[in-house]
Amino acid sequence: MLRRFSSLLGVLGFLLSFSCSEKPYNPRVRHYYLMAVNVEDLGEFGDPTLEPLQTLAETFTPEIIPQDLLLTIRTWRVVNECGNYVGNIQMRGDTVVLIYPQLEGELCDGLRIQEVRYLMQRPKEWGGEAVVK
Repeated sequence: MLRRFSSLLGVLGFLLSFSCSEKPYNPRVRHYYLMAVNVEDLGEFGDPTLEPLQTLAETFTPEIIPQDLLLTIRTWRVVNECGNYVGNIQMRGDTVVLIYPQLEGELCDGLRIQEVRYLMQRPKEWGGEAVVK
């Protein structure tokens, strides 16, 4: 009887450890609030004609454009010229975290400035903030 009980507890503990553990982040799986990500290439980092834009791109805080049930959040990113990126979001409490991870691929020395626009459903728990990760 005691042996059967301890076996049952072991199985229960094993199942709970998998159900409560956090799943690893997969950049190819889009957050359910995110509807689209639009990327516009603004130019090559280091181009003298884009110098004011470079400073702005490094310090740009996300611009939030609220609509009825939607949000458009715009930000600028400095990225590797040869990199392949995918836009996504995460929710941390009532804050939208904008993420733009690089997928597998080769890197090179060049950098580019991109404007990234995230179109998403307005979360019920959204507190009006967006941050870049």
